[in-house]
Amino acid sequence: MRTSQIIEELERELKTREKLYPYWIREQKISETVAKHRIDALTEAIAILSEKDKAEDTQLTLSF
Repeated sequence: MRTSQIIEELERELKTREKLYPYWIREQKISETVAKHRIDALTEAIAILSEKDKAEDTQLTLSF
């Protein structure tokens, strides 16, 4: 699986969580602190993988 595919899946999951967590918080299924932590962790994972993907693209471009 390519890094870009993983990033797409993580972004899909992030959108799902951003949609569901407010409801879950209201229903007390998850605390606001836990929801924020999970969204922040997922956002950071996306950022890290995006940087990795860019670096890999640069290396491929520079390779002969």
